[in-house]
Amino acid sequence: MRVRYEWFVVVTVAAAVTVGGFMLLSQNNKTAAPTATTPDATPTPASSSGTGFAGVAEAPKVVDIPTPPSGIAQKVAASGSGGLSAEELAAWNAYLAETEKIVREHGDDLRTRVDGAVVAIKSGDRAALGGMFARDESVPADFADKCIRAYPRIHTYEVQSSVGVFSVANATVYFGYAVVQWEDGGIVSTHTIAIPMRFVDDTWYLTSIGSSTKGIASVQSVKL
Repeated sequence: MRVRYEWFVVVTVAAAVTVGGFMLLSQNNKTAAPTATTPDATPTPASSSGTGFAGVAEAPKVVDIPTPPSGIAQKVAASGSGGLSAEELAAWNAYLAETEKIVREHGDDLRTRVDGAVVAIKSGDRAALGGMFARDESVPADFADKCIRAYPRIHTYEVQSSVGVFSVANATVYFGYAVVQWEDGGIVSTHTIAIPMRFVDDTWYLTSIGSSTKGIASVQSVKL
């Protein structure tokens, strides 16, 4: 498989590159449902024909509501919830319930944000994409441009119904998904991309946190 891009995670069966994390497979134009493990599908720039841009290395110093219970997501990702103390398990279950509630109650707006992001990428609208990022993050000035330049020409897309929830530091990150068809070198192929967002003040924003942000860990998958 080849990963085209490491902030909006893109996976396709196009070359023999082994990647970890959640596998968003496109095979024979039938795309498997996204699953949340860890968004670390990040080959070296040499194995990607797009940019090596992988999102920010360190999570921005932001505090989301709900705030991830400290260190628990990493424990669960490593060995499951069986080793948690009663207090940790209660905090983890509460966090699962709160993040699922946000996705379900604000699913239409989430879809709209994913749709808007893909449209901006498809049309090359850097200003529109740049305006979608959370205001409490210091996003590099060329971030949106690098996001857009990473893609070949997108023909069609369809927003998916699965949302991957992840946490890093005090941030909760929600990955929305879209299946796209793009043309590269005259070849049209199908791919699934993941678009990272945060929920701030009852609004969905894109985030600079990406697949290579240090410490990012899986929380759960939620169906819209």
